[in-house]
Amino acid sequence: MSQCLSWRRWTGEIHRMANQNHLDLLKQGVATWNGWKKEHPQTIIDLSRANLSRANLSEIDLSGVRLYRARMSEVLLYRANLRGARLNQARLSEADLSEADLSGAFLSEVNLSKALLYRTNLSRALLSGALLSEALLYRADLSAAQLYRANLSEAHLYKANLSGAY
Repeated sequence: MSQCLSWRRWTGEIHRMANQNHLDLLKQGVATWNGWKKEHPQTIIDLSRANLSRANLSEIDLSGVRLYRARMSEVLLYRANLRGARLNQARLSEADLSEADLSGAFLSEVNLSKALLYRTNLSRALLSGALLSEALLYRADLSAAQLYRANLSEAHLYKANLSGAY
């Protein structure tokens, strides 16, 4: 194996496609998914590159799930649990993440343009290089979030908590 390929795997730049069994389970609905996830807490769930655009995933538990480069435009994730999820380079433009928990999530280079992030918990989230233009971050918690190179142009940050963000 070439040294370049080895480096990319180590840094997480190469990602597999979504696990089809996990996608099939997700298609059975949020209640089924959450029940299965609760029964299998040690399972590594990979939904990388999945197309979940326009899906209603309100109140779903996607904590710790791998969602690298997932297509999730206009997805409804109201009150979803995405703590520690890996959403690097995912497309979440115009998604509704109101009251969702993304604390400690990996959101490097994610597209959250025009997303609804009302009262969303983004504390300690890694948002380096994220696109948040025109996003609604009203009362969002961005405390201790890493915002290096994030694009917040025309984002609405009214009453957002940015304490300790850098």
